[in-house]
Amino acid sequence: MAKVRLTDAMLQEAIEPARAVRPASAPDLLTYFSGFIDVRARSGRFAHQSIKNLRSFHNILAEYQGMVGILHFDLIDDAWVEAFRLWLTQKRKLAVNTVSKHFRVLSTILRAAAKQKIPVKTDFQALRIGEMRSHTIYLSLDELERLEACELSVRLRNAVDVFLIGCFTGLRYSDFSRFRIENIRSVRGAEMIYIKQQKTGEDVVIPLHPVVRRVIDRNGGLPKMISSQKLNDYIKEACQLAGINDKIVHYFNAAGKTQSIVVEKWELVSSHTARRSCATNMHIAGIDSKLIMKLTGHKKESTFMKYLCIDNEESALLLSRSSFFR
Repeated sequence: MAKVRLTDAMLQEAIEPARAVRPASAPDLLTYFSGFIDVRARSGRFAHQSIKNLRSFHNILAEYQGMVGILHFDLIDDAWVEAFRLWLTQKRKLAVNTVSKHFRVLSTILRAAAKQKIPVKTDFQALRIGEMRSHTIYLSLDELERLEACELSVRLRNAVDVFLIGCFTGLRYSDFSRFRIENIRSVRGAEMIYIKQQKTGEDVVIPLHPVVRRVIDRNGGLPKMISSQKLNDYIKEACQLAGINDKIVHYFNAAGKTQSIVVEKWELVSSHTARRSCATNMHIAGIDSKLIMKLTGHKKESTFMKYLCIDNEESALLLSRSSFFR
């Protein structure tokens, strides 16, 4: 299929209808969207990051409106959607997955408007753009053991200890960076971590893993917390020293194009690798998905399964342990 390019004619087609005369009471997309955001923000039911993402997309729509004219609801048809998609990927240079997330928000806005009897042309399902899954990694239990045992400087040892807490709690950086000793309670002889997730507002209870207990004992308390950027930098350095250097073909999307590069595994490690490692290692250990989801806070199993870093070989090894193959 030939690649479609955004042309001046396509933009002109989007601009011309904006000049049509409409009743003064007719709402436009940005005005409605602003109200939508305000209602969600005031409700207190939505996480700060969720509201921040909505405002970010609002800014993008405002930029597009500055180029094509006021975004009236009756303009948003198939041609408008395609021109906007091409503008996002070719002019704004956004990745396909980022565009897909923005279009899901747009679909939500249009659906809400339609419920309020605002005439909307676009089929909401037509706004779904397939996402590409970039190559995500996790660190196996063996790799984490090597990382913990590696001789490191004080700076890197502290970063590794912070990272290990994420690897054995499944918490996001925004949550394990707020973890305090006071979050640990004893329940019928077992140590548990009680914490409210910042992103979702959900309360989670997590068994205190022996590795986390070891980190606490080694430091005489919790390790010194560092910024996510420093953690991203330092943990790569530590993983390289620990010999976590398997060659990996890393596929990614840039400006709407699929690209690949061969890298060593340590280059792909970040603070978020900790959470993926925890979920994946628990899954490999045979822990029921629904129990893991209670720990990670995932609501949909389909979303959770995408989160796991299980390749075909790992899937086959898991199958080989079942009674069917014995």
